[in-house]
Parts: sequence; C-alpha cells; structure tokens
Amino acid sequence: TEKILHDKIFKSKSGSTKRLDIKVSCANCLLEVEANGFVCVSSASRLTVDCVRDKARETMNSKISKGIQLYSDHAHFVCSLKIKDLYDLKVMKEKRRVATGSLLNQVSKQGFEIDQEKSSVKLGHHLTSALHLLKGHSKETFILVLGICGKIRDGVILEFDIPGGKRHLGENSLACAIRETEEEISLIIDETWVPNERSIKISLMNKYFFVRPPAEMMMDEMVKNPFWKEDGFCKTK
Repeated sequence: TEKILHDKIFKSKSGSTKRLDIKVSCANCLLEVEANGFVCVSSASRLTVDCVRDKARETMNSKISKGIQLYSDHAHFVCSLKIKDLYDLKVMKEKRRVATGSLLNQVSKQGFEIDQEKSSVKLGHHLTSALHLLKGHSKETFILVLGICGKIRDGVILEFDIPGGKRHLGENSLACAIRETEEEISLIIDETWVPNERSIKISLMNKYFFVRPPAEMMMDEMVKNPFWKEDGFCKTK
C-alpha cells in the first residue's frame, strides 16, 4: 500500500519513479499497519552499555575526521546513565534535585563539559516510554541515551532520549530503527542486535527494540580497551 502511495505521488512524466525518503506522518488509514522504530540499549552491566557508547562515539569521530557531515538531528552527546536516577527524576518529586545533580555529574564524567550550576535536565517522550516498559527491572541497570542541548534564559537544558523516529514510506519498524540510530548517534546496528521476539515491545504506534551488541563486537572492544589491566581492577595480596 505504501509503495503504491509513494509511486502515485512521486511518479515522473516519463513513468519512472525516483526513490525518495519521505517520513510517514499522515493518517494511519492510508498506511500499512507498521509502527515507528526506536532502539534501547540497557543492561545491568555498565561495561556493555559503555562499550556501545564508545562504538557510537568512535564512528562519529571517524565521520568527522573524513569530512562526512552529520545529520541535522544528530545528538550533541551519547552517554550511559543509571535508570534509578532517571526514574527518580520522572516520578519522585522529592528526589528530583538529587537525581538532576547525579545525572549531570554522570554526563560530565563521560567527557561532555557542562556547567552543572547552570544546567537542568529533561526526559524525552520516547525515553519516558522505554522507562515505563523497563518497569520492574533492577534500578541498578544502565541505559544508553542521546543528549540534545538547548538554551534557556538562565543556562542550558539537556534533553535525554533514545534513538529512533518516524518511518519512511515502505520502511518496516526495524529498518526505521536501524536508520534513525545511525542518523542520531552514529551507531551502526543490524538485525543481529535483536536477540529474539521478547526483546521487542510495542507502545501505541511505536515499536521499541531492546538490543544487545553481538559477542564479537564486545570481544573486539575489550581487546582494544583491556579494562582488567587498569590499576586497582584486581588486587592481589
């Protein structure tokens, strides 16, 4: 249905149809029943989430060094955050100030310079949905988030969210999630990151893929960054 719609709209006088990436943003009755796609990287192992964060940063820096322009909606930074602090910010009014300070401190420690005294934080809609779907998981879990900086009168507001967005015409949910993830945080993933059907959750017209990095990638990253060799990792008598 979507391909027919695309061809009817963009068919040239010569009869040929040029492939155009058009975001789906019209009545559902005109489209196939297919949700938009979003990606969530979460784990009780901070090492796993940090590994994915570093991979995204590495790819972004490689693009920049080669003169490849990032997409206009690319995140200003990517980091690993504690789900506990995000929950506290979202639902625990009396803990919001402490949670805000903790989140800003985590961002700062991961290499993104901010003035904590003049910064505030906000949760994006899709991160909020992902947190709801993760309800019941250990609050010691870590989650990969993208950050967008915006100016306010007295400083800066950081909006945290997860990668993903609206489908293009003819695109399925997973293809959408894969494309949007590269566009927004430079992380390149594929279907091997989706372990099984249980890792896919649907909320309204959005599909959330709870992904895991392939074992080969984790091994490669550990070889590049042998954390066990760091001072103090393993103490012996």
